[in-house]
Amino acid sequence: MNQFTASLWGDEAFSAILSMKSIPKIVSIVARDTSPPLYNLSEHLWFKIFGSGEVAIRLLSFLYFLVAVFFTYKIGKHFWNRKTGILAAVLTFLNQFFFIYAFEGRMYSLLAATVAASMYFFLSKKWTGYVVATALALYSHHFAIFALFIQFLWFLKEFFLGRKKV
Repeated sequence: MNQFTASLWGDEAFSAILSMKSIPKIVSIVARDTSPPLYNLSEHLWFKIFGSGEVAIRLLSFLYFLVAVFFTYKIGKHFWNRKTGILAAVLTFLNQFFFIYAFEGRMYSLLAATVAASMYFFLSKKWTGYVVATALALYSHHFAIFALFIQFLWFLKEFFLGRKKV
């Protein structure tokens, strides 16, 4: 058994069933749950187009994983060069821990994609993209607040020490 053939487990099934409900019902239920609603809302729309089978559920998460890999490339290229960006993207793609979560029908890949996008836009000072990506990150999982904390520390470093290449 692997990520391609494993059946849905409890939390994935909960997310899938929740995402089949109406948008107001999703928001109502998620308001009493532990995670923000963005993943379930996107999965709801995804189901309307691609159906709600196991492959469709996992494909959505895998696409978010690919977005995270893309923004990892962009961060590496921004800091160093194209080769470094490609290496960073390949290492991210091949990361066994992350790869397992890339196929899980939960919000983890969406969190990684939106945080990676937020980091890229923050570092490249593209503020519109930053605000949108950060808002999406915060609506995907509460742990996105840790990315904001790191960005705040980075801001303080640049404010007090200047923009030295690190």
